[in-house]
Amino acid sequence: MLVLLSVKTNSLIAFDMDIFDTPENWDLAPLEAFQAFVRTEAFVTLGRRPKALLGSSCESARPMRASATNVYISMFGKFIRYLDGKPLRAVTPGDIVRFLDRGEATKGERNTKPLSLIRVRYLRLFERVYAYIEVQPNPATIATIELFNSASTGRDKSKVALDLVQQAQFIKNLPAASPYRGPECTQGWKKRRDRAMQAIMLGAGLKVSEVVSLYIENVGEIDINGSVPITISQASVDGNGADHRTQLRPFAVDIVMDWVLERKQLRLATRLLFPASLKDLKPLNKATLYRQVTATFERAGIETTHSGGRTLRNSYAFRELQKENASVELVGQFLGLKKQASAQKYLYLVEKDRLTKNLS
Repeated sequence: MLVLLSVKTNSLIAFDMDIFDTPENWDLAPLEAFQAFVRTEAFVTLGRRPKALLGSSCESARPMRASATNVYISMFGKFIRYLDGKPLRAVTPGDIVRFLDRGEATKGERNTKPLSLIRVRYLRLFERVYAYIEVQPNPATIATIELFNSASTGRDKSKVALDLVQQAQFIKNLPAASPYRGPECTQGWKKRRDRAMQAIMLGAGLKVSEVVSLYIENVGEIDINGSVPITISQASVDGNGADHRTQLRPFAVDIVMDWVLERKQLRLATRLLFPASLKDLKPLNKATLYRQVTATFERAGIETTHSGGRTLRNSYAFRELQKENASVELVGQFLGLKKQASAQKYLYLVEKDRLTKNLS
């Protein structure tokens, strides 16, 4: 392979880099070996996300810009200097964690949390290097798991999600309710309301503030895919959020739509979908919904560090991003996120699940 760029002068010169990318050089001259590897299609291909996560239709790896190549070389060079002669193949997951914790890797960066974006970038870089030189188990993969489980993961730690089995278990343990027998018999209506509220949180990714503010007209009709559109407006959540539309997924549709029908037949003086009572037509207190969600977690025997509405919302994002041809941008729209960078953070949930399965 011929490379036509001088890193120092940016002038074009021709020389063969393949001679540096050898097993021996990865041990004796790892930085030179990396400089050859980073310019190959293999480096780009190993760093690509699965199409299912990004919704990409690209089949071939695009060559990187010279500026990006130089950034990766600088990053890897910092790691090599930190190792101070220790062979790459002798590196442990602890070495990688300590390198990131020293702060030298992220010097000049404002976000120095263990799973900040720059640290994740380092971890992915190391992971593809060790995949390329065929070191198993991959120490960067194990280091990532350790950082995900670390008590110092800051904001990332709060992104707890239920896997698909746990989500099914949560739905199975919603409050038990007697069947609806018509508008003249309201017995058991609160339990049916409570089931629908929690089902719509997990099935549509709504925040607690959005659920208690929903109006009947915010719920659409079942589409050809079995989903139901749910419209959220700033007016309905006191301006806290953006106008958006999400999708209530089929597994929760029957529970929610049964309540929608019952709620319409009650002919109350309020448009609220989930009133606090049949007489007091004020919105339900958010604390009440929090307690109900926690109780369902307990009935289901699901143990998490967070057992509230945010976990159900995270679980919705996790489930949507695992679908074939999933789109981060679309999930961000469903969640009503103003910045797409916020949606990207939910990829941590999918990445964590992937790494855990790879090590199991």
